[in-house]
Amino acid sequence: MLNKKSKRWIFFFIFTLLLFIATLMLGGRFTSLLFWNFFLFLLFPWVQTLYGLKTLSITATAPSAIIYAGDTVDITTTIKNTSIFSWPLLQYETLGFGNDTLPGEKNTLSLAPKSEKKLERSVNCKRRGVYSLTNHHLVIHDIFNIYSVIKTSKSSVSLMVFPKIRHIDTITMEGNRQLGEILVSDINARNQDETTGSRSYSPGDQIRLMHWKASARTGNWQLRLFERQSDAYCNIIIDSARRSWLADQDYQLADLAIDTSASIISYLSDNKIMTSLFLCNGSTPLVQHGHNQRMFQSFMETLATFKPEANESSRKALFELVLEQRNRHSSIIFISPFIDKETAAALFDLFHAGFKPIVLIPCNYKLPARSDDGSSLLLNLGIRYYRISEESDLNNAISI
Repeated sequence: MLNKKSKRWIFFFIFTLLLFIATLMLGGRFTSLLFWNFFLFLLFPWVQTLYGLKTLSITATAPSAIIYAGDTVDITTTIKNTSIFSWPLLQYETLGFGNDTLPGEKNTLSLAPKSEKKLERSVNCKRRGVYSLTNHHLVIHDIFNIYSVIKTSKSSVSLMVFPKIRHIDTITMEGNRQLGEILVSDINARNQDETTGSRSYSPGDQIRLMHWKASARTGNWQLRLFERQSDAYCNIIIDSARRSWLADQDYQLADLAIDTSASIISYLSDNKIMTSLFLCNGSTPLVQHGHNQRMFQSFMETLATFKPEANESSRKALFELVLEQRNRHSSIIFISPFIDKETAAALFDLFHAGFKPIVLIPCNYKLPARSDDGSSLLLNLGIRYYRISEESDLNNAISI
């Protein structure tokens, strides 16, 4: 069946053809005038729509703030008319961000001469990842709604959605000295190269720690205070082998694993603990180091784009990189949804080399357990493991 616009075009075509034939056969000024008037009636809106392609513009902007999974982002689209014509009917459409999580939208609007209109849209960023806004489409209708043309504009808006950060109260780690809330064995460790302040002298304090300048300035005996320092070191390994995530068709377990890693890194960065992240970018082993908030964003960018696509040889290479670490007192957190014999053997190699790995297993209790699950092998090897879910408390699982 023909739509209204198709029927309208058939009517205009037949009417123009009849006028043209009548002009040729009958002649006369009236017939010619009628034909040319109707011809101009069709020509003017056609020229107007073509002019709209040049004078109408579309731009989209998004906030530059850090976005975490679950956040809502406001995207502003500005449609601007720089011409002296008004546009009574415009249809704006974007196809979204190329996925079901961030769908497109359609809007109908009109613009006066030399004006603009802003369209506000709130988008809920449900999952981590990098999303680019697809092309804008603006359907331009002429003043008589006879013609329409489509103006396509490329969008420069791209959103990087960081993993969701879950709250962690405290972490107990391997190490020889304490730093703030990070609990390790020697609570009296101090870095005596860095003086952070002074306090009043108390009987029994060591004279060699006296702060002579502060004592002279205040008129009271003052003792130097030193910055706490720790050798605590944490390695986080994310199982990047494709075969370990075969049951995770909707990426819920992968997101849970990444959210868990991001939460641990966030806590360690806040406490300035040296952290190393081991994973595979595709089939390429990747190691990233950092110990403060300056490196935190770099960690989050890596985790936001993670996909478990590595082969078995890449995963073996990743474990070999961990074994090359010199600090055998460092903590190791290995995150994988599935433990088989090969994985258990690799973890035992770390344990045998002097590391004390802990294993976190993301799980969805709605999914049936795999028949070849070998997590029970870890207990036989003396390696602790914990199953974590969206509802579980991370604090119970990461007391390393």
